[in-house]
Amino acid sequence: MFMLGLLLLPCAGRAQTLHTVEVFVKGLRAEDGGQLYLQLLNASGEQVNAVKLPIERSVVLHRFTDVPPGTYAARCYADVNGNAQLDLGFMGIPKEAVGSSNNARGFLSAPKLKDMLFTVDRATTISFAVIYY
Repeated sequence: MFMLGLLLLPCAGRAQTLHTVEVFVKGLRAEDGGQLYLQLLNASGEQVNAVKLPIERSVVLHRFTDVPPGTYAARCYADVNGNAQLDLGFMGIPKEAVGSSNNARGFLSAPKLKDMLFTVDRATTISFAVIYY
């Protein structure tokens, strides 16, 4: 019995496996410059990680590391004028590029979280395109 307990002991405190989520954001206008604000959200829509990346090409890649298994969403906006916020115009339509995982789109609103969700249970790569309105 004692020997069985010793064999099971290493399993008791085993850490959860963490993964990398690689995100490709496509369709950016490099000539506009600016910064890409990219967020990783959990299944409740809460931000779990965020980065600000320079827009130097039409595609931006970022790797979120140490991501626990679960359900997530990603979204971004291109801040071209440097005011660190998404500028909205008439009826709340974005004046700057926006994008979200699964290329989810909203109708006269932001995309629904459920449409953006993806599963992380191993190293995961996603890509989506921004849209300019």
